[in-house]
Amino acid sequence: MKFRILIAALLLAACGQTNAEAPKLAEAPAPPPPVSLIAAGEYEAISTTAAGITGNATVSDTALDFARDLHYQTEILRTVSAADEYAAGAGAWSDLLNAPSGTQIELRRVTNTSAGAGAEAAGLCGADPVTYLALTSDEDGALKVAGFKGGEPGASANAADLCGTFLYASGSLE
Repeated sequence: MKFRILIAALLLAACGQTNAEAPKLAEAPAPPPPVSLIAAGEYEAISTTAAGITGNATVSDTALDFARDLHYQTEILRTVSAADEYAAGAGAWSDLLNAPSGTQIELRRVTNTSAGAGAEAAGLCGADPVTYLALTSDEDGALKVAGFKGGEPGASANAADLCGTFLYASGSLE
């Protein structure tokens, strides 16, 4: 019994010591940003929606800039399979973007938007803010873009959040 009291007293005394610093854990380095699947460069608007709303496009890892004075700063979130649903009951990405089911779709969150004086439309979603963009390209390098408002696209998303799809041809613009 005396032994137990002695051990308890030593433990209590040890707990009360504050002069020893706790070892600091090394912080894990931040993971590298995702690499875009889409080739950076200029793309020519070839669908009616692209020609009418955005004009030609310039794509980088962090932005989509359109000739009609629309600018979207973006953050790459992840890639999804074209076989996955883009919204609840609405169908697969492959149907929406006319892409083979084995294609990867790059999902980006829009972090900042600006529409300059030259913008004929308020943006890809009209007056509603664009919140997500989905991008893919085909074997010919054509760029396919879907714009969304509201929540993140996926199997539980609202189909009404799809604003439109836009098609661009790859290559240097002259």
